[in-house]
Amino acid sequence: MNQIESILIRETRIKKQWSQESLSHGICSLSYLSKIEKGTIQASQEILDALLKKLDIKILTKEHSKKIDNFYKKNFLFEHESISTLFSEEELQNMEHSLYCLDSFLIQLLLAIQKHDQKKSLYLYDKIQPYVSFMNSQQKNLWYQCAISIHKISSAEFLRQHKDSIGYYIIGIVMFNQGKLTQAILYWNQAYQIASQEGSLENMIYSQIAIGNTFCCLQDLEETLNHYKIAKRLLQQSQISIDCDDLTYNIATLYLEKNNPSKALELLSSIAKKRNDALLHHKLALCYEKLNSKQKALEHINEGLSFHDGYSPLLDIVFYRLTHQNYLNEKDYEELLHSCLEYCEQYLPYGFKITTYPYLLAVYEHQRRYKEAYQLLQKKFLKNHKFY
Repeated sequence: MNQIESILIRETRIKKQWSQESLSHGICSLSYLSKIEKGTIQASQEILDALLKKLDIKILTKEHSKKIDNFYKKNFLFEHESISTLFSEEELQNMEHSLYCLDSFLIQLLLAIQKHDQKKSLYLYDKIQPYVSFMNSQQKNLWYQCAISIHKISSAEFLRQHKDSIGYYIIGIVMFNQGKLTQAILYWNQAYQIASQEGSLENMIYSQIAIGNTFCCLQDLEETLNHYKIAKRLLQQSQISIDCDDLTYNIATLYLEKNNPSKALELLSSIAKKRNDALLHHKLALCYEKLNSKQKALEHINEGLSFHDGYSPLLDIVFYRLTHQNYLNEKDYEELLHSCLEYCEQYLPYGFKITTYPYLLAVYEHQRRYKEAYQLLQKKFLKNHKFY
């Protein structure tokens, strides 16, 4: 039994407006339940299961545990995955009434911050407070990341308390999410240097991957490849298990942005057997679109849409271009792009906005709406990069 279970039992009982006597009846003594709720006793599994069952607290499967661990890994390693595609609202609500309640609150907090929902962010921040002292390292890292993002603690104050590589790495995440990419790189470089002094090969690898991902967003192929190369070399010296397919995917995306669809297709095809998701099919569709293979592009659009996840707006844009020859002059296409940008802003990681802007710029350029193109660069693209 852990302290989170103690809090969950007490809070669920109070929410149901049950007395300790009514909950303990037929299971254990009143004094024993009181000690369980205070976390001063290690309850037997039999008694704990009986209390959880009576309170209707769900005991989720090991698959949920793996999924949650996968989420923390993806958030920490900056793999391009949206929270909404990993967990549905129903799943998060079910987790609230389970031993994974803290993870549910943290994921919802991160999602609220991503949606710029200040009211919900502050509500969830307060809701999580009783659990802070019982967090594991993954939970605590995310907690700090969120607390800094909503200005509950300043970056300077946080670094005064956490001068290790993880501290600088977390600040880098916050900077990245705020669009301050240059500052993010500076913090991750510092994290890498400190990690090398600490002898933490794992944090050295994380820092190099994060820097590589950021240069990928900046569409700097040379720097992206350089930092991924360092990360891969370090991985060969370690026992750490990190799937390099995601690095290959990012490099392929960059080749695609650099208008080299043949190289992108080669890289994406190399990971297609191990990775089969909507994003892969989206990128494959883009490759075939640029290579003038309309039928193959449409096949991958349909494959991508079959996943029914949070990436359909990206696929819809490609589908529209493939099925409308005069799309650059069509109002529906422009509206689709604006909707997609709004969706990216609310639900998807930062890089998705960057790769969507050029499509809208192409519309403005084709229609000779140069003032709007300039305004888009000023208000959206350049402003969001914040190179200072």
